[in-house]
Amino acid sequence: MRERNQRGGRKEPTVDHIKHANWKGVADFLDALLKKNELEPNDELAHLLEKLKEKSSINYCDLVWEPGLWTTMVKIHFVREVYWSIKGDRKSVLENTNPLGIKTFMTKLGYSSNQEKSLLDSILFLRKRVVAHQDTTYLSYNGDKNEVGESKRSVELLLQKTKADYMIELVSHIRRLGWLIESPILRSKTQYMEAFRQSKK
Repeated sequence: MRERNQRGGRKEPTVDHIKHANWKGVADFLDALLKKNELEPNDELAHLLEKLKEKSSINYCDLVWEPGLWTTMVKIHFVREVYWSIKGDRKSVLENTNPLGIKTFMTKLGYSSNQEKSLLDSILFLRKRVVAHQDTTYLSYNGDKNEVGESKRSVELLLQKTKADYMIELVSHIRRLGWLIESPILRSKTQYMEAFRQSKK
């Protein structure tokens, strides 16, 4: 029901009211779609739905940082960008930040879980074993080879099944640090290389 102003007349909806109604409408549509297909949202989609339903004013700039909107390749490019952005004293910052908690995934791939003691360890492992050398990941995997696959996409999907919120946590850390200003979903397939070029200067 529309609010009334001091004179008793109805208040006109503000831009923020309209925005919230639109975002909530998207959330309601996704909820209905999931229910119709008898599906449960994964952590990334659940996080996105939660954001869309927030009564506080959400904005486009925050939503484009939601991993629930990203393709697997966008996530892979993001890990690369994060890796390339580590220079100077940033390494020590990551060494003193809690890891992502992907030890179970590391063990699945045949690596020691002792390798993950900080966020730096997590990022280095993601870069080396998920987005860079997935061929060795395939060879070292002790389970069903079809589960891990030979592509970056299949390895990332296995990681997501093992640690569903890993990308949500990584995005949260990097945004808080302010190292990457623009969401990777806003860039083209080649623009993500800019971070690599900057790291070489």
